[in-house]
Amino acid sequence: RVTYVGELGWELIVPTEFAVGVYEALHEAGREFGLLDAGYYALDALRIEKGFRAWGRELTPDIDPWQAGLGFAVAMDKPGDFIGRDALVETKPSAAPARRIVLFTLDDAEPMLWGGELILRDGKPVGEIRSAAYGHTLGRSVALGLIENEAGVDAAFLTGRRFEIDLAGVRHAATAHLRSPYDPKSERGKADAV
Repeated sequence: RVTYVGELGWELIVPTEFAVGVYEALHEAGREFGLLDAGYYALDALRIEKGFRAWGRELTPDIDPWQAGLGFAVAMDKPGDFIGRDALVETKPSAAPARRIVLFTLDDAEPMLWGGELILRDGKPVGEIRSAAYGHTLGRSVALGLIENEAGVDAAFLTGRRFEIDLAGVRHAATAHLRSPYDPKSERGKADAV
């Protein structure tokens, strides 16, 4: 059981010719529970709020697993060899990566981020927002952005600093997170948590 929105659920993959029937059966079974359709923007907002990366946004050919915050998923000590291992050995940093995808929440609940905005740290540009949405669970805009620092992007680089996101020429105070403030221990997506 895995989902892309940080909640307990399922992802169903069905042949095209059965899609309508499966959809109708799910809605019939879910009627008593108030099942509703959710669109792409709702799903995207939930995945950003949870800090899940997306291919083509945060995950691009120029971002390695450590920069994406996904180094935990790479088994470098896996027996035998695997395609791309040599490239990963070359890119694995000895300390914090100089570029990293970081989650941001705006301190003010009103502004709406869209992606592409400039990220500033103590008034100096350090990166750009890759994905953004309104996080209904957190009650404010949430965003995933790529930031850079030659000495490394780690908790020390993020803590106690003034981050701002420039939205149409107006700077808005933001908080940087290496882990999502929504369910940081990832307990909601586990079957025994409900």
